[in-house]
Amino acid sequence: MRSQGMTGLGREITLNEMFEHYISHKKHKGKPLAENTVCNYRRMYDNNVRNRILGNMKMSDIKKVNITSFYENLQERGISYGTISFFQKLLSSVFNMALDNEMIKSNPTKRALDAVSGEHKKKEALTQKQQEAFLSYLYRKDRDMYRKVAFLIGTMCRVSEFAGLTWNDIDMKSRVITIDYQLQYKKFDDEKPRYRISPTKNTHTRKIPMSEDVYDVLWELQKYYFILRKDYCIDGKTYFVFYSKSGTLMNVGTFNHKLKRQSKCIMRQQNIR
Repeated sequence: MRSQGMTGLGREITLNEMFEHYISHKKHKGKPLAENTVCNYRRMYDNNVRNRILGNMKMSDIKKVNITSFYENLQERGISYGTISFFQKLLSSVFNMALDNEMIKSNPTKRALDAVSGEHKKKEALTQKQQEAFLSYLYRKDRDMYRKVAFLIGTMCRVSEFAGLTWNDIDMKSRVITIDYQLQYKKFDDEKPRYRISPTKNTHTRKIPMSEDVYDVLWELQKYYFILRKDYCIDGKTYFVFYSKSGTLMNVGTFNHKLKRQSKCIMRQQNIR
């Protein structure tokens, strides 16, 4: 980034350059942004802003009308209101950093989201009745998915955490599961997509006691482990517990898509309410 662009109220620096400065210097509670957060921010920004007019505009030239026009264009392209709200928060933070450094005189994102119609979709958890019916159906029709869903419900861990779980993290005798990393499949530093072990979202180690259902799932998997095992090694981690039906490591995006599709189908077939 040019030093000249960091002075003079941002007359030289573009939004793309300011984003790079933000992503490199932003801290949360005194710590740099997590690597996974940086990757997600960069992916979203690169896909929607970097090569568009807004990204190449000088910071001092960007007005509220440019921001609202950008949001309206996103909406015309079928981008969800939730994603547009994400850009409002991200761009607001980027412009606030420029404002704090006296590179611009005002933040053009202020109330810019008001120009876009929509609302956040509410996430609704399954009721106890729906949950029991869902698991019962999976147990009869898809035992592999049943084990995965029962484990997720019983531990409340993230899909990326359960995807990276290895037998070294499981103490069947004490009935305790240790969670301190996650398995991700994505692009890292402009590389081709690949699997990688990374810290959990909050970077803390968690000890999760096994419920009876979770213990039964793991006991059944352990019983057949030497038949089903695959020799994968990702960043030193081996002996993974869960695999896809095709025998590959778990891909969070693929699993989530399949689960949503299957749950909607099951709820419709069973008329679960």
